[in-house]
Amino acid sequence: MPAATRASGGEDDPVPAPVPTVEADPAKVPQTKDAARRLIGQVIAGPELFGSEARRASPYESDPDTWSVLDESCVWQREPLPERVLATLTRHFVRAADKKATGEATRRGALLAVEIHNARSDAPFRLALRTADDRGEAGRAGAAAQGLLSGASPVTAVIGPMSEATLTAAEPLYTAAGAAMVLVSCDGGGLSPMVTPTLYVTRATQAMQTMPVLYYLTSVRSVSRVAVVRDRAGGAVAEGLTTDLMEAPPSEGTTTVHPVEADAGEDDVRAAVAAALATRPGGVVYAGTSPRRAAQVARRLAEARFTGAKVTVDQIMDPVFLRDAKEGAEGWVLCSARTTTTEAASGPAARFASAHRERWGAQPEPWAAEAYDAVGLVAQTLTGLAGEDPVGRGVLAGALFRQRYEGVAKTISFDPRTRLLDADDTSFLYEVRDGAFRFLGRCDCIARARRPTLA
Repeated sequence: MPAATRASGGEDDPVPAPVPTVEADPAKVPQTKDAARRLIGQVIAGPELFGSEARRASPYESDPDTWSVLDESCVWQREPLPERVLATLTRHFVRAADKKATGEATRRGALLAVEIHNARSDAPFRLALRTADDRGEAGRAGAAAQGLLSGASPVTAVIGPMSEATLTAAEPLYTAAGAAMVLVSCDGGGLSPMVTPTLYVTRATQAMQTMPVLYYLTSVRSVSRVAVVRDRAGGAVAEGLTTDLMEAPPSEGTTTVHPVEADAGEDDVRAAVAAALATRPGGVVYAGTSPRRAAQVARRLAEARFTGAKVTVDQIMDPVFLRDAKEGAEGWVLCSARTTTTEAASGPAARFASAHRERWGAQPEPWAAEAYDAVGLVAQTLTGLAGEDPVGRGVLAGALFRQRYEGVAKTISFDPRTRLLDADDTSFLYEVRDGAFRFLGRCDCIARARRPTLA
């Protein structure tokens, strides 16, 4: 019986099956930068791989003379290529529907926070919310920023921008004006709060996404042997997750990596999954950003009757994954920086969800609670500065990093040295159950599963 159909995730093999290797043909290996760039252009993924709603972001491609490097503060930076690297390229995509939905959810959450604050009889001041729609386009971000920073009521702080492209375009204007940028759904991309002191990232960044994966595999599922299916079309997200799991395997065990090329077909995915299963893993991680590719992996694991842990990242939380993976999606766990308040039975999260339903006649969508908390963070900071008159933009921006705000989504606090978000307790887990993404809770609050230890 083939190894791929025998894997269950809970059995021990004294001698793991050999892992296939691929030998490169020296005659076909690029020797110059131009040849390397041509090769990348032939294999790198385009927006069509990610579905009909995927569009080129702006900027679309990274500078080919630089690459992403994770610095000592866990912030991705662009640095010149070392001499041994001929070429590298990253492409950025967006989903048009996602941008609009995120913008509206953010607006509703922020406006609800403003209205609730202003309704308090003991409020020491009143808040006002102004909005500007850059449509998620870098070319419109500058004009949107100028509109918010000017006029009779210029803003003191901005909830956003909401994408790396628009943030990059608008940041110089906000920084020059001293206006605090409080990011909700965007993780800052290549910008660092250490360099841009008016920037506050209130969500776990992509560089932090390995922590909930490690926590789940180690503390919840007790997995010690992990196989990573690395999607080379996943860019820095796949690279960072794979590298971290190799350097710090869950449960101090072992991690094997099984790459899938950017232009791979279904047969290539099947081969990568078979190679992963041949190592007899207790858990499989899909390291990539394509819901379609993740669904292919999920179907192959389901065909092999794999019963171990199946984990991936937030970018896969898309209806495309559920549709394409079908029954194979069941049991997959996804690590995310966003919470869900609709299932809360009591406490601040439940009260927020109730107020949102009453105000908007609908359940809060993703990032609404985080936007509500962003306004709360600003209001708490302004309350502490109430004795200063006037409270200028720079004063507010300089005071935010000293706050500890107990929000409905999570606690927001910042490292005073780096101004980076304190990463503890800022990630959440979801699991596919009955064909839907079900919220499990904050990752550190998930009880250890009552399952045997998985090798």
